Amino acid sequence: MIFAVDGTGQTLPREHWIGQAFGFHQNQHDKVPSTRILLTYDLLNRIILRADLHTQHSGEIRHAYPNVEHLPQRAIYIYDRGYAGYGLPFLHRRHGSDCIIRLPVSMSPEVVDFVRSGQPDRLITVPLLGRALRTLRQLGLRPEERHPLELRLVRVELSTGEVEVLLTTLMNRRRFHHRRIGELYGLRWGVETGISHLKSFLQLALTSAYTQPGVEQDLWSTCWFYNVQSACLLDRELAKQARTKHRMYSYRINRNVTAGLIKRWLPTLFLDGVRRWRTRTKVLLDELVQHLEPDRPRPSRVRLRQIIRSQDRHVYAEGPDTYRRTQLSLSTLMEYQGSRSRHDPPHGRTGTLCPKVTF
Repeated sequence: MIFAVDGTGQTLPREHWIGQAFGFHQNQHDKVPSTRILLTYDLLNRIILRADLHTQHSGEIRHAYPNVEHLPQRAIYIYDRGYAGYGLPFLHRRHGSDCIIRLPVSMSPEVVDFVRSGQPDRLITVPLLGRALRTLRQLGLRPEERHPLELRLVRVELSTGEVEVLLTTLMNRRRFHHRRIGELYGLRWGVETGISHLKSFLQLALTSAYTQPGVEQDLWSTCWFYNVQSACLLDRELAKQARTKHRMYSYRINRNVTAGLIKRWLPTLFLDGVRRWRTRTKVLLDELVQHLEPDRPRPSRVRLRQIIRSQDRHVYAEGPDTYRRTQLSLSTLMEYQGSRSRHDPPHGRTGTLCPKVTF
């Protein structure tokens, strides 16, 4: 089993009592009721195993620590750079699981020396100190100060020439080659796609209630519906492959369209008797295979970091050898987007003349 742990923020209805219950996101202009959701996501089955709500005033790593005890054993958990540290590897070792964590390349002298060495991987022993030790003791654990941790650093070279470092408790070099560690970490993008589906297709931000229990119910039900949809799509995976095996491109079932179909069928699925429920479920599953879309992997390209400020949008494109900064007004961007959409090549492939700006 392979899981990814990641968090996301979510704004809530603008009611003061909701902000008092869930917390506020505040800046120099306004404060908005919001919460953060820490997701433990099954990457192979596309299932949300666990969702934890917490306020903006506490970091995600603070809530990830106590969760390790309750997660399935004999599994691999993947974390991004926001969870860098030595406390999580200590907890995963203690509770019978393994982890892969992406580290900043300048996190510690051991990491800096490893990057300079050019080695593909290295076994290190680090002492348990500082914030990790304090957080573990707050959980009721009593690890010794400077407790030695045996870990493994893995070097990953990106296509752009950049170097990334992964920290893992998978010590067997023969069974888990350093290239395989990088491939496992690449699966982490599944949780990002899952969060995108929750917010865009299932509209997590649209709540039907303005009370604390009602808002929590809407959030939990959206996560539950996502799991129901994933189970239905996985059930039809073999049927989809048989239907598209003679086609040129690989296909997948459209999550956006099938979400509407499943929502339409939910009342009858849960209110009818067992015999009719089985019949209706089979009809629904067969209908899902009718809605396919080509699987179009996007080519690697420079990542755009977009920031909205006042009426302008600042677009920064950073590459390994270039730094470009373009400031475009909103009207200019809309005109640019329209001109690009008329000339986009088919099958989702974008040209190389200029990047496509998305809102």
